[in-house]
Order: sequence, then structure tokens, then C-alpha cells
Amino acid sequence: MSYFFPEDDVEQETKQELPASEPSELHVVRSEHRDRLEFTDGVTWENLLPQPEPDMEWVLINYPPGAPEPPPLLRHGGKDYGMVIVGKLTVTLGFEEYGLQSGDSIAFDATTPHQISNQTTEPASAVWLIRNRHRAPDRGSPVTGEAVASSAHS
Repeated sequence: MSYFFPEDDVEQETKQELPASEPSELHVVRSEHRDRLEFTDGVTWENLLPQPEPDMEWVLINYPPGAPEPPPLLRHGGKDYGMVIVGKLTVTLGFEEYGLQSGDSIAFDATTPHQISNQTTEPASAVWLIRNRHRAPDRGSPVTGEAVASSAHS
């Protein structure tokens, strides 16, 4: 259990009490109010955050069935964490492919060229957390997502 709840954190939490008048940081984002971004290949991103957070993106990504052509390999600063909640996805990291199904999760350094695709005949969805996308490794300077030459692997 200490992996999930380090003892030091539990002790510290019980020592801290908030006054009843302290405002809550609770925010609810209803599904019908999420900001949505639809790409030309039919993939949609739904923002799960109530407001922008520095160095973090939390999105529900919906992948239509059968990608006619996998997207190009991308890379950016930071780390990606994902969990498939419906269907099956293929995650390509460099030259390796990983098949993920509902309930599977993955975490990786996003500077590794990567792509995510739905190669099945059923829709798929995943919850994705992206940390520090705009920071270059070890320097903290901004970088932008860039496509890697398609000859690398698709």
C-alpha cells in the first residue's frame, strides 16, 4: 500500500486541516461543455480540464474505426500517459509497436517518436495525460510537436 499512499504523505495530510470557510478547488466539467478539437482523420480530443493548467493536458481522445493510413510519427517534450477505456489501439514508439486494449495503460518519454492509431473495425477511446509538452528535455526551453520523417516507421 505504501506505493499508493506513502506514509509521510498520509501523516502530513492528517496534520493539515482547512478552515470551513476555505473555498473548494472542486471543478466539474460536464461532457456537453468540454472543448473539442476534431482532426481531419476523424480523431477528436476532448479537454477534461476546467481551465488551462501549466505544463499539463488531460484529454479524452476518440479514434474512429480503421485508420486508412497511420498518422505520422510525432515527438514533443515531456511525458505521455494513456489508458484505453474502449476498444483497442496500437501505440508505436520508435520502431516498436504495442497493442493496447480496454483497461491497458502506457507511459513513455514523448521525445521518442510515437503515434497512436486504431487499426480495428470498432471505435476506440483513451484518456491521455501529457506533461511538460512544451519543454525540451533537461533545458526547459519551449519546443513544438514535430512530425518525424515518414520513412522512420509507419
